[in-house]
Formats: sequence, C-alpha cells, structure tokens
Amino acid sequence: MDGSHPDGRGIMHAENDRKLRVYAGIAIGILALAALSSLLVPSGTGQSRCGSIVSQGGKYGCIESAAVSSRNSSLCGSLPGSYADQCYLAIAENTSNQRLCGKINGSNASGECYVYIANYTKDPQLCSSAGSAFESQCAYHIAVMTNNSEACSLVNGTAGQMECNATIEFAKALQYGKPAYCAGIESDNSSYVAYGMLQNVSLSSRFGLELNITRMEEYSIFLNSTIGARDLCYLGMAYQYGNSTYCSYLQDGNLSDACMSSVSPAQTSAANNGSATLNASVIHSLCSNAGANATTCQYGYMSLEALQTGNLSICKGIPSPYSYTCFYYIARKYNDTAYCNYISNATLNSACIGDIQGLYSNST
Repeated sequence: MDGSHPDGRGIMHAENDRKLRVYAGIAIGILALAALSSLLVPSGTGQSRCGSIVSQGGKYGCIESAAVSSRNSSLCGSLPGSYADQCYLAIAENTSNQRLCGKINGSNASGECYVYIANYTKDPQLCSSAGSAFESQCAYHIAVMTNNSEACSLVNGTAGQMECNATIEFAKALQYGKPAYCAGIESDNSSYVAYGMLQNVSLSSRFGLELNITRMEEYSIFLNSTIGARDLCYLGMAYQYGNSTYCSYLQDGNLSDACMSSVSPAQTSAANNGSATLNASVIHSLCSNAGANATTCQYGYMSLEALQTGNLSICKGIPSPYSYTCFYYIARKYNDTAYCNYISNATLNSACIGDIQGLYSNST
C-alpha cells in the first residue's frame, strides 16, 4: 500500500455501499412508476392507451410502462428529462443493450446503466464508459466476482489495485486450499487492505470462519498487533482447514502463537458441519494451552457451537459481556433483530439492530 490514503476501513467498501443505495433508489423508482401506471392505464394497447390519463406523472409512467413491456426504446424519446432516463435505463437493463446507456442524459443514471450491463456481462472494459465516479468500483467488483486479476489494473490508485488483487488471492486460497495464493499477496501487512478483503470476500457460508477471524482481530488489539492482508489470508486458511501449520506463516509472533493455540481439526469440524458439537470436555481440552485467555477461548468455542447448531440456550449459558458476541452472530445468521434484544448493553443492542437492518455502512 502506498500509504497515500488510508481514508477509511476498507478502501472500496464505503463507496460500494453508496453505490448500492443509489442502485436501490433507482430500482425502487422504476418499480413505483410501473406500479402507478398499471393502476392508471385505461384500456388499449401501446402508447395510445396513455393519452386519456390526466395526471402528468401517470401519463409518463404509462408511456414508460408501455416502452419497457414492449422493449421499444423509441417511446422513451417522448418523455422529458429524468423520465426518459429511467425509461432507457429500464430497457437497457432488460436487454443488456449498452447503446441505450448513451441516450441517457443524466451522468449518474448513464453511469449506473453501464455498470449494470458491465456486471451482467462480466465485462470490465464497459466500466470505462461509466465515468470516473463509477469506473473504479465497477472494475473492482467484476474483478473480485470473476477472479480476474487483470481487471484490477482498471481500479484507481496503487492501494486500490493492491486490495483488489489481495481479495482475489484470499478468495482463491480459501476455495482451493493452496497457501501459495496467500504468498502471492503483495502487501506491507496493512490492516486497511485486510479490512477491505474481509468486506469483499463472502464468509456468509462459513460462519465459524468469520467468527474465528473476528475473535482473532479482537485478540490482536490486546496484543497491540496488526492483522494485515497476508496474515489474514493465512489465518483464514488455518481456520478453514484446521491446519495450524499456516499459523507459523503469520508475521506477528504473538498472533502466530494465538492462532496455533486455537486452531484444531475438531474446531474446523464444528465450523463446517452444522451437526457437529463440542462438549465441555472437548472445549476445555482445546483451550488448555490458552493460558490467561482460557476463559475467553472456552466462551468463544461455545459461541461457535451455538452458531453452528442454532442453539440459543448455549449463548444464554455464557455470561455477559462474552455472550454479546454469541447473540450478535446468531442475529446475523438468521437476519433477525429479535436476537439482538438479548444484548443488555443499550449501545451494543442498538448497534446489533442497526447492523441487521442495514443502517450502518461501515464508512468512516
């Protein structure tokens, strides 16, 4: 990382959140107009049926609906301003016709049009037509989605390109179980790159892996250490495959020792198999070498078992504040804020609810 702009936790993630909100707003607007037109449109076919509608907004919505349903972009030309833009955008998205993006006057709508088609066709070269506000994030997303490291060259800045490439290597290391992908990560062990990698590699199907990485991140704070990009990759592999050998590759000796004391085949079995359980004696054995952190280790494994089995009573058996993490991950797993209510700390309770409801973007 060139150090020029560690301007948030995760270089591309905050911008990605903003774009997703914009896309959602456009989509909702299009759907609302279509719904309105379906209620107001009189009998008839095509554009002719819209002439008798008194409401101007209803008439425009009717014409747009007719254009989209027939995929007749020429009808969009009879609409003014943003109505025409939304009409062209809707047909372009339905037909993947990038030529229609060029007919959109609004720069944001035009950019979103090219981004949509670029993502649908997985063609990063189309991102360049989206404009500077969209090009970099568009290329980053396609690069990660398709494991196409060449597309990372279209991402703005050395730091952004580094994060893009590191994210791809991280995903491939977890998928194929080859540490050589971690070794290929070019990084100064920056935590900013590591944070971006976590945001852009889906760990949703590996809740145990995500929980363990989060625990190790929290533990690193107490050790005054940093989990950087390459370390994160090796750490992920250690937990994913229950192989403590990967822990020895971590640059920080304290983190390497902590990783070795917490990685085991039994833990990985529980992480990857929802029916697997860790009884009290097994947990005690796993944490026997954790020293002063033995209690934290035991509660961590209890949380992991609760997460994998969906057994909320296990979380309830963990004293606060250790139980908060358990309740939070159960809430995340089921996307249900009801589980957040078990968190008695008001600030953390609100944060849990806000996170599940998507109120926080992780931007700084």
